[in-house]
Amino acid sequence: MLQEIEADAGEMWPRLDSGDLPLDDVTARRSIARFLAAMQVRSMRLFKLQKSTIELRDKLGLLRPDYEPVDGLDARDPGLMFSGTVQQHTPRLTETFAAKRWLMLRCDADVLITSDLPLMFLRPGYKAGGPGTPNTVAAFPVGPRTLLFMDDRLEARSGYGALDSQLGITVNRELWARSVRDVLTGRPPAEVRTQMSPQ
Repeated sequence: MLQEIEADAGEMWPRLDSGDLPLDDVTARRSIARFLAAMQVRSMRLFKLQKSTIELRDKLGLLRPDYEPVDGLDARDPGLMFSGTVQQHTPRLTETFAAKRWLMLRCDADVLITSDLPLMFLRPGYKAGGPGTPNTVAAFPVGPRTLLFMDDRLEARSGYGALDSQLGITVNRELWARSVRDVLTGRPPAEVRTQMSPQ
């Protein structure tokens, strides 16, 4: 499933990054939305959480002898549980992302970084939120000069615009702070840190 999702999105990625992809194209939009959905639920953080929960349950001997998997989720094995979770939640999140209003923001310089958790959700006042939380903005760096911005409060269903450098720095701060292990950048990390530091 993941191979299919990545192959479909990969075909569209250069056009998305260059600003040449029509954002109202239903097929293209669903492919990108499906890729983002799978990325959201297949994180190492979720796998480790499920694995530690299963290990703790097994140490406490809480699994009933007559246990049967429910809805394709097999809680006897961390790998199967994780795989089932990805398969179960990807379609729902695909619909959530595809229905949002999309704005591709571009700039003329390599501003953005990315991380092992590149899809972020922001709410006014930095409150916690997720894909379906009202007034939550989803942001994803497509490339070092391009940001996919999903916000239901936008007037148009889709469009292209300019990426403000201050927004780029804010996105970088969030990506850096929320990363679990890796931050990826084509620039020296010290340069990125200096740019993110309060003036």
